[in-house]
Amino acid sequence: MSRDFREYTQEILQTYVYHLEDDFNVPEALAMFHSFLKFLNS
Repeated sequence: MSRDFREYTQEILQTYVYHLEDDFNVPEALAMFHSFLKFLNS
């Protein structure tokens, strides 16, 4: 795994968890997850 990939993955996961911890930001968490899936598929 490349360093850039690990760093980006870590950043996305931290942001995802941050938004999930705030109950009103579930749509934002799902948007981050979708963004991560797009990154994986590209």
